Amino acid sequence: ESVVNPDVEALVVDHDILQTLCQLVTQQQKDIESLRIDTQHSMENLLSQVENTVQAFSTEQKTIVNEQLKHHYQRVEHLMKEKHSGDSKRHDRLSQTLSQTVTTCVNSAISGRMEKCVRNEIKSNVVPVVQRVLAASQDQMNQIFQQKLTSTDAIIQECVRKVVHTEGLVNA
Repeated sequence: ESVVNPDVEALVVDHDILQTLCQLVTQQQKDIESLRIDTQHSMENLLSQVENTVQAFSTEQKTIVNEQLKHHYQRVEHLMKEKHSGDSKRHDRLSQTLSQTVTTCVNSAISGRMEKCVRNEIKSNVVPVVQRVLAASQDQMNQIFQQKLTSTDAIIQECVRKVVHTEGLVNA
């Protein structure tokens, strides 16, 4: 039997334990690196999916807003043509303003405030323009009605005079 020094034997055991621990640490580092790479791939895939979803949602929102704005634009344009067919400069200016408003709204449609922006633009620009157009049309119509009523009144007075004059001749 050979006598082994207990310190050497403890060192051999410690060396074996350290070697096993080093192997475990190396394996854990490989596992961590593998998990990091998997996590990175998962994050890239998730980011791509989120970007695709946001892009699809934004495209759909733009389409909806464009359709609604087109409808409102056509309605306002029709009202303006109906009421002010002779005032083309004013119509062009209003169309340009409305077009600029629509462009501004569509450009900011990607943000979450798109609906609020459209509502505010319609309230602040379209409604006042339509109200001014309608007020001007109402003033014009009132003036025309006043002229027609004045003409009608004069014609009725003339007819009454003729009837009274003719009745006076018949009775005499």
